[in-house]
Amino acid sequence: MSRCADVYTPKFEKVDVLDLQPEWGKLDLEKRGDLIACSLHQVGERITPKKYDAIIGNWSLCYLGFTDIENVLTVIKDGLKTNGYLLLKEPILKENEEVPWLCPSGQWQHIRPRHVYQEYFDQMFKEVKT
Repeated sequence: MSRCADVYTPKFEKVDVLDLQPEWGKLDLEKRGDLIACSLHQVGERITPKKYDAIIGNWSLCYLGFTDIENVLTVIKDGLKTNGYLLLKEPILKENEEVPWLCPSGQWQHIRPRHVYQEYFDQMFKEVKT
């Protein structure tokens, strides 16, 4: 579970966890939904349409190429209920920074400028708050 789970899980009846190696962490038993073991590339096979009130991502899209971002955001949008929320925390480039850089796990991260994500969200979602 994310380091921020204790902040957002009290707001929901059930919490599903999607990760390569999902775990519950300290999440209370009554809050536990489904553990979904998959990569973001496989998310389309694992997310149920119109199931979620909210989807929260933490440093997820930075591991994807541009084509994959669009595909994943489409699946996420389809997974949200009407008036559902998408909350993402992604690393954002400051002006004049370079990409990509290697994270400690050895995976390449694509740290992008804010406007790149803004363009995707403007195309795909009704309301965007940054």
